[in-house]
Amino acid sequence: WQAGQAGQPLPFAVKPRKGQCLVIKPTARSPPPPEHVLEQIATQFTKGIIVWTTVYGNVVIGPTADEIESKSDRSTDLDTVESLAARGGRILGLEGADKSGAGLQTLRDNGYEIVGTHSGIRVATEHRDYQIRAIPEDGWITVGGVRSTGLTASPGIGEYVGELYRRMAGDARVAPSRGEGSSRLFSVLGEGAVGEGKLAGVTQCATSNGCGSGLEHPATPARVANGPVPDLADLAAEYKQRGDGKVTVWGEEWVVTHPLASFGMESYDGENATS
Repeated sequence: WQAGQAGQPLPFAVKPRKGQCLVIKPTARSPPPPEHVLEQIATQFTKGIIVWTTVYGNVVIGPTADEIESKSDRSTDLDTVESLAARGGRILGLEGADKSGAGLQTLRDNGYEIVGTHSGIRVATEHRDYQIRAIPEDGWITVGGVRSTGLTASPGIGEYVGELYRRMAGDARVAPSRGEGSSRLFSVLGEGAVGEGKLAGVTQCATSNGCGSGLEHPATPARVANGPVPDLADLAAEYKQRGDGKVTVWGEEWVVTHPLASFGMESYDGENATS
């Protein structure tokens, strides 16, 4: 949000929310990993602890949703990890998981290996929904408060904001005088989805130039057709052989940055992998 509207309170504040995860590896002694995502019924506050199997064959338990003060503290702590292990054991239906003191040792007793832990920080606010706001007179659009669901929602958010910008920049009806804020903009566009009838899917636009005729803001077709990606076994073998955290794709070196990918490639043996 642009802090340029004197005398107006800020509409939201960023509140860091840490999510910690535990990664475990099935073995010949453990029960088979889940074939589906195991997820509780979501509440208005959280989707809860989820258990799922990665393409590398590891099982992930998490994430938590811890309100913190620091915007850079990505550490994990043993108490939280033990709690995740206990919760994951109950979700997986492991022997001994319903007993007092269940935790990491319960996973080991059921044949699982502990691969590692990781955490990330969500950009949370005091509001449940994304904070997408416009100040037309300043040519400003804020997109904030986008947390875990931002990955799957990003195509829709991008289309929404793109159409919002096009309307704000080119429609005389939404060119308010200073001080009107976004009220006039939304009086024309409405508070809901903008121009949904004219928005085509991202995949459709990228693969078949399907946006060229129906949209008022046609997407640029992809100009480069990437070749095939090496299979997972080859990538994992290269990752372990190199030892520098990189793999080669399309003739270029890429750093593996996500912990689930680095954990997965480091522990990959082909067992239980889904790709």
